[in-house]
Amino acid sequence: MCGICGISAHPSSRINMTTLTRSLLKGIENRGTHATGVTFSGAQQPTTTVKKAVAARNFAPSLTIPAGVSTVLGHTRFATQGSPTTNENNHPIVVPTNTGSRIHGIHNGCLWNDDELFEALDPNTRIAQVDSEAAFAWLGRSGLQTTHALEDIMGSAALAWIDDDEPDLLHLARVDSSPLVIAHTTTGELMFASTATCLTAAARTGGLDVKAIVDIPEGTYLQVTKGRVVHRENFEAGFRAGGQLTADERLALGH
Repeated sequence: MCGICGISAHPSSRINMTTLTRSLLKGIENRGTHATGVTFSGAQQPTTTVKKAVAARNFAPSLTIPAGVSTVLGHTRFATQGSPTTNENNHPIVVPTNTGSRIHGIHNGCLWNDDELFEALDPNTRIAQVDSEAAFAWLGRSGLQTTHALEDIMGSAALAWIDDDEPDLLHLARVDSSPLVIAHTTTGELMFASTATCLTAAARTGGLDVKAIVDIPEGTYLQVTKGRVVHRENFEAGFRAGGQLTADERLALGH
């Protein structure tokens, strides 16, 4: 069990990204204390990943998100494979893509076919010892359409990632089992986390009002930019029969 969280905001948003990110990390600390990390990016801000083998309570106080950041990923790790003392095993995981850019990704869950995915790519390209790396390596180097690549990922997984080439674009996917919740604020930001409680607490700390909050269904892939869901697709990975969404889910997912 790990915790994931993040923010997508318009560049003109007046929210305090540092305060909000610190609150989100503390809100998911109970899901993992072996390591904590963040990735932040924006049109005028190089994509940057910072991580350390400490609990969120020790990581968050020294964290500062620079001006100009529009997208943030956060992760708290409960280590099940790969020592946290090797920082490559901690999240966000950073992997190269076929285009020469890098994916910065976070994962909550456990993959069953990470060895098979790397075998299909090239096992010698494996950087860390964690199963999570395989998901982002496959997304970045398989050459498949994103939803088709997601269908090849077996196991429990909630995923979020940013590509260096598109720093304002946040990718979210819930494959199976692992929870993923999003919240829209009245001022146009989108936050996500492993629990709704974390989102409501962070919004309160950041002085934000939440207008909609929803659990993302299994087998759902979202693209988010500047606080808005701009693309949504279903894929075959435990998605409930018929794929019917409730009215609240359609609203929160931009439909």
